[in-house]
Amino acid sequence: MASNDVPMSTEPNVTPEIMLAFYSRLYPFKSIFTWLSHSHVPSTAKDAPATRIGPSWTNREFAFTLKGDVYIRYNSFQDVEEFKKQVIKLNPERFEVGAIYNAKVRPV
Repeated sequence: MASNDVPMSTEPNVTPEIMLAFYSRLYPFKSIFTWLSHSHVPSTAKDAPATRIGPSWTNREFAFTLKGDVYIRYNSFQDVEEFKKQVIKLNPERFEVGAIYNAKVRPV
């Protein structure tokens, strides 16, 4: 190994504080919301996706992995603000976007 080579660490240098700052200041919640609120049904001008929150958002499952490998499934949200508040509150190590169900999912 050359003297200027630095060995790669196997542990990430991401702390809960860094993740909280990322979620609070940088994560593109509104863009993700817009992307996940898509509809396969064409909309009219008065029923545009920008003004309507449909089942592709409200019936979608989100799962969170918290510190210590705590896994929370079956979360759904009414709007982007509720989603953002929960993500910031939980400060997950990761979260997953799941399926769209026929009804709103609820934590078990």
